[in-house]
Amino acid sequence: MNRPHDLPLELLRSGPLTLVEQLAARLAERIQRGALAPGARLASVREAARLQCVSPSTVGAAYDLLQAQGLVEARRQRGYFVRDTAAAARSANLPAARPAPALAAPVDATALIRGMFQRGSAPSGPGMGTLPEAWLDQPLLDRALRRTLAQAGEALRYGNPAGDEVLRQALSRRLAGDLGINAGPGQIVTSIGATHALDIVARTLLQPGDAVLVDEPGWAVEFARLTRMGMRLLPVPRCQDGADGPDLAVMARLLAEHRPRLYVTVSVLHNPTGQTLSLAAAHQILKLAEAHDLTIVEDDTYAWLAAPHAPRLAALDGLQR
Repeated sequence: MNRPHDLPLELLRSGPLTLVEQLAARLAERIQRGALAPGARLASVREAARLQCVSPSTVGAAYDLLQAQGLVEARRQRGYFVRDTAAAARSANLPAARPAPALAAPVDATALIRGMFQRGSAPSGPGMGTLPEAWLDQPLLDRALRRTLAQAGEALRYGNPAGDEVLRQALSRRLAGDLGINAGPGQIVTSIGATHALDIVARTLLQPGDAVLVDEPGWAVEFARLTRMGMRLLPVPRCQDGADGPDLAVMARLLAEHRPRLYVTVSVLHNPTGQTLSLAAAHQILKLAEAHDLTIVEDDTYAWLAAPHAPRLAALDGLQR
């Protein structure tokens, strides 16, 4: 007798939804109507690929989407299982042991990041962490690739772990000239993206169990990554009603009660609120950081999309905090 998840699903090879989205939606519908009970094991990736006549990567991406929706969980070396969402909801309603509000546990950092790059999963845009292809200067990229390939011998050798010296010198000049941040080449480490840079900082400065202040709302991928590393997230609400910056009263209370090591924030063009700190708010944040020995990680992803005069914490305190 076939189990519910062994039955082939009707997938359309052409239509508005990708095969990944269709497969995830049909499995989600079975879970939500109880055809797949909590604790049920989904077919393995290879077996599901055979049943649905799709590639294993399509099934893996569909399972990732279900993880991101909180419907299934991956268990190491055992497979994917349907989550007991009712039990999770009951647990979420229990009184908190700590006065700090707790962010919902992220589903899976890998699933969230992979979902960002799944074609058709969401409209392209800076808020997704990736720029639309139409925004990119293709001729400029082509020229840069040709110049790089012309020096392929040098590119194939191990370089400075901090990054190319000429690039770091150029970044130092631009940070000082455009943003007022005086960082010498020796203070700069290049990375392959914002998430990589944040990961380097976290692994350098944090230990599992450390408390970290984060903006709420904020970037779900960063919440997932920090939680996966064993950090305790302390959300600081962004002010509403047109006010800028974090709720300073909540921040002061969390600092006094939990002594967090880091505050990860976006000062300029905050995602998703679009807020930019005022000088007054930036001054108060720096005063709190000084009083509580707090290190600030300023994620300035949208630096050159914003006005150059926008206040940066790094510029205001000369990289002290």
